[in-house]
Amino acid sequence: MGLVLAELAPERSTQILQRARAFGESRLVCGVHTRSGIETGRTNASIMVAGLHGVAEFCADLEAARTEVDAARKTGPAPDPVACTAEAGDFSMYLPGD
Repeated sequence: MGLVLAELAPERSTQILQRARAFGESRLVCGVHTRSGIETGRTNASIMVAGLHGVAEFCADLEAARTEVDAARKTGPAPDPVACTAEAGDFSMYLPGD
């Protein structure tokens, strides 16, 4: 889901992919999955999304979604930067450190 959403909002792709990664990592923190299970799921998702780009129906749906997201972003409320910053802080413990 994170890979597709990142395509729909490329200017926010870093934040979207960080959030998706944090969600996946939370499965480890909560004891629901193993590290190898999470990494395998991430690899499988990448392969699947890459393969879907060769399917005309998926590409058409992706373009339709892009149109919907663009329209919603123009007419909907702007994100609250304070809330976004606070939320990002909640997930920072799950993000890999450099």
